[in-house]
Amino acid sequence: MSNEQDQTSESVIEVLNQYVDYLQNSDQESCHSLQSINPELKPLMVCLDSLEHLAPSREESDHLADSLGPDDATLIHSAESSRRTAPTEVTEFGNYELLEELGRGGMGIVYKARQKDLNRIVALKTILGHQFASEEQVRRFYQEARAAGRLQHANIISIHEVGQHLGQHYFTMDYIPGGSLANTRPGFLNQGTDRDYYQIASLMQQVVKAVDCLHSQEIVHRDLKPSNILIDDQGVAYVTDFGLAKVF
Repeated sequence: MSNEQDQTSESVIEVLNQYVDYLQNSDQESCHSLQSINPELKPLMVCLDSLEHLAPSREESDHLADSLGPDDATLIHSAESSRRTAPTEVTEFGNYELLEELGRGGMGIVYKARQKDLNRIVALKTILGHQFASEEQVRRFYQEARAAGRLQHANIISIHEVGQHLGQHYFTMDYIPGGSLANTRPGFLNQGTDRDYYQIASLMQQVVKAVDCLHSQEIVHRDLKPSNILIDDQGVAYVTDFGLAKVF
């Protein structure tokens, strides 16, 4: 693939990610504007509209508090008080040290962090907006943690802990060094070689097995894309980011 094609693909992904952000924030004016500016992507955006309509409703989300237990339910329904206590910038985060930001999307911000009591590196996700998050955003955040937490598979990111610190809701999960399929390091795939085709087939097989596990647990990911597939240094693929997952 040429550099020009790479840049085009990255541009398309960036536009669609922005569109998803607008959808999740119910910003219809910005959605229509983005469709007008990018008419060639309108069919994909219409598809994203349909997927967003399948997102859990407030009534469906009400079941989440019942399944999380009293402490977690309190976290969800204390969103208003949380807004007044969350700090704006931290490096110390309770039992964690935030080492660097790994990325952010429509649902939250992910940090590389060190869990102090176990002295291990994890990925820590906080809700986007922190103290300004709405109750519905908090509900969806815990829906993501709940969906991922019920899964055990070699190619799906594992959830370790869910909670809040100084009003900031968070959960921790496996930290995978190496980046995502969207930004694989140079030389990872030897383009045009037999080894390249083998690696691609191996990655696809791993992702398919992970998706099969999701479906067996009555979960539809709904946001499966290269940036949500992490690749470690050994070439193992991990499906992550269940912010738009539908649990049946």
